[in-house]
Amino acid sequence: MESLQIFTQFIDNTVNEPNANSLLHTFYTNLSEHEKEIFVIALIGHATTTHKLLEYERMK
Repeated sequence: MESLQIFTQFIDNTVNEPNANSLLHTFYTNLSEHEKEIFVIALIGHATTTHKLLEYERMK
């Protein structure tokens, strides 16, 4: 669970950087296979949460 929180924080801090895709890819490729699975879960969670928040804002 700790890895999930660390990865989520990293994604939050990186996603708005101009070179976010490159940073996320480099980070991902340096992970172990087990960590890659957790990172993908964190990335999907971040995308889902962001989508839901934007959807909520549009409905206001």
